[in-house]
Amino acid sequence: MLVAAGRREEALAAYQKSLGIREKLVAADQGNTQWQTELVVSLYKIAGFGEGRDANLNRSLEILRRLDAAGALSADQTGWITAIEEALRQTKSQRRARRGGHSSRCEENDHCSDVRVHWALSSLHFGH
Repeated sequence: MLVAAGRREEALAAYQKSLGIREKLVAADQGNTQWQTELVVSLYKIAGFGEGRDANLNRSLEILRRLDAAGALSADQTGWITAIEEALRQTKSQRRARRGGHSSRCEENDHCSDVRVHWALSSLHFGH
């Protein structure tokens, strides 16, 4: 809601606070799949602000792949893997385009590559 109200800095701070809490919860119980998937969502949301985008998306992907290998993800959550891989590919493609002097509409809108990931992650319900 903060983002929709144009209060991006406050939204980022809230997501970062949420990330800190979720990291502590996961550290306390690494077997808790729900906390790990909520950590993935926090990492994704912060990446959407451009904060450590690649690092946060790669960390999300690492967590999801580990959970998937353990058979701990729902069908919807398994789809997050492909969506985040696609977001990383698009980010890499945008960087190549910038280095080559080409511009694209996505360069003007950092969030356009996130549309697919957003829809994939939208199935998670937040109780916080």
